[in-house]
Amino acid sequence: MARGEDRMMREELLSGEKESQATNEFLSSFVLLAAIEGPGEHAAPEKRWLYSGLRNCLTGKADSLDEALGIKSWPRTRANTRNDLLYRAARELSNGARPNAAALFRACKDFERRRWPSWRQLDGPPESAEAWERDLFWARLMGEFPCERQLRNILNDKL
Repeated sequence: MARGEDRMMREELLSGEKESQATNEFLSSFVLLAAIEGPGEHAAPEKRWLYSGLRNCLTGKADSLDEALGIKSWPRTRANTRNDLLYRAARELSNGARPNAAALFRACKDFERRRWPSWRQLDGPPESAEAWERDLFWARLMGEFPCERQLRNILNDKL
């Protein structure tokens, strides 16, 4: 990840924002492009559905794009994001075997003792970091690591 992207991700995780500015800018561009082009007469039903939703969102007939498209949105919490990062780290540590909570707990403790003191002020993990270390960096940035029992519950929920 580039340093600028790391800084943006760090700020997003620390602030608890659900969408980054880059994502909002991308969506705005996409919405404008779709609104200008329109679905066309012979467009597929999916394209007409998307255009109709975008038009309703832009004209204020719906409060959000999810609502305009009739999609039920699920709020993503910091805990969900942290749990996903911890699960991914566990999978990377297990080398294809079933993720192990005890191994993840030891890795979290080792990371906190050895890496975190020197990495905590960085915008993102160093380029040389292993994939699981990058995941633990972002998870730790969001707060303390869970205990082994909680890690077991997180992994069991994901399996």
